Amino acid sequence: MVIRQHSLCLENFEVDASIGIHAHEKQRHQRLLISVRLMLNPQLLAHGDDISTTVDYDFLRTGIKALLARGHYNLQETLVHDILALCGTRAGVVRAIVSSSKTEAYEDCACVGYEAEAEFTPTA
Repeated sequence: MVIRQHSLCLENFEVDASIGIHAHEKQRHQRLLISVRLMLNPQLLAHGDDISTTVDYDFLRTGIKALLARGHYNLQETLVHDILALCGTRAGVVRAIVSSSKTEAYEDCACVGYEAEAEFTPTA
């Protein structure tokens, strides 16, 4: 078997975020859903059922929480770009897609959001 591509994902990670440009958004936290897909270096495959041989995705949850704990974000774009930068620090990650969705922005739609993708130089 030849694995040509593999990825990890964190889907709809629900956080309370201080985010938004409007005065009412700055007064209270909002529910935000964050999704991340990490495309991994195809040469780096887990082996021996050992977590130390792969990318441990725990860093995404803790890293995103740390970013949000730093303070207020005006724009979803800025937060998504910061999460992409976090993804790029992890060995083995060659590409990432990150999206955020505000679920309480409007009553007549499920969410409003932003998505971006970045490529990184492959590392071991």
